[in-house]
Amino acid sequence: MDKRARTLEAIERKRREMIEASSRYGLSSKEVLMKSQELDVLLNRYQRIQENQFRVS
Repeated sequence: MDKRARTLEAIERKRREMIEASSRYGLSSKEVLMKSQELDVLLNRYQRIQENQFRVS
């Protein structure tokens, strides 16, 4: 599995964790904020992968 696919899987996993945390703790909870920030990191990583792949192509 390549880096892009692994990152996409991590994004989906983190998104599910965030949704679960929001159901459990509420949208404005510290837990949801942390998951959201972690998701942001993954999304930024994915964007960099895509940009690098575009440059190489």
